[in-house]
Amino acid sequence: MSYEAQIAKQKKVLVAIIAIVIIVAFVATSVRQVDAGHRGVMLTFGKVEENIYGEGGPYFVIPFAQELILVNVQTLKYLAGASAASEDLQIVSSSIAVNFHVDPNQANTVYQRLRFDYGDRVIAPAIQEVVKAATAKFVAEELITKREDVKAVITNDLTKRLAEFGIVVETVLIESFDFSSGFNQAIEAKVTAEQQALEAERILQRKEVEALQKVAEAGGVAESIRITAKAEADAILLKAKANAEALNIQKQEVSQLINQFKAIEKWDGKLPQFLGTEVIPFIDITNVNATQP
Repeated sequence: MSYEAQIAKQKKVLVAIIAIVIIVAFVATSVRQVDAGHRGVMLTFGKVEENIYGEGGPYFVIPFAQELILVNVQTLKYLAGASAASEDLQIVSSSIAVNFHVDPNQANTVYQRLRFDYGDRVIAPAIQEVVKAATAKFVAEELITKREDVKAVITNDLTKRLAEFGIVVETVLIESFDFSSGFNQAIEAKVTAEQQALEAERILQRKEVEALQKVAEAGGVAESIRITAKAEADAILLKAKANAEALNIQKQEVSQLINQFKAIEKWDGKLPQFLGTEVIPFIDITNVNATQP
């Protein structure tokens, strides 16, 4: 083979290699896929197409004419601070965390309107407006005592506002409410006063219980004394009755002895004709003696 033929052959091989490289590059730049947790938005010469591409692929694009943009539809977190006035005109600084995601069915319109800057362009202003409106519905103290109610108001209003831009609110977290130093001191003083009042009430209740116990104890002692006194009085009365009965018996016995003594003093030494009592007549015993042998 001549030198010229070799050169021609080498040129053909080089051209083939270049063609293969171009074809491979063309295919590589024409095939796309959509990662998990994303949606694909097709741009044709910079214009957003209506079709939304789901996870997976492959998807073919025209090199240098089309571009497949991946929009994240996973849960994202946005943290924003807001300053507002409560219903009683206390200045409140709050920190709000919002968990959200882009509506997969509106990925193309979200990208068309906001690109990837929806946090600063939409979410932050919405948080500011909603927090100001919600804070104004409560007095400063209620922002603490009714935290769940405040959270519900913020969540509902923020959900409605962001839905207009294709943003879905999942949860809203109130990370903090900060008040002025004067209000904090007032709250601290109020809490201290309430604690002192509760302590005073507990002391009063304890003293009342102790007083009732003392009254009960005094009543018990008095009842015990009364029962003892009654028992002693009953015993003395019984003893007195017994002594009276004994004296009465003794008096009767003495009376009988005196009567007998008086009868003996009056006796002339002669046996009476009759024996008996006042009821039964005396029996004549003279005849009895005469009949005896």
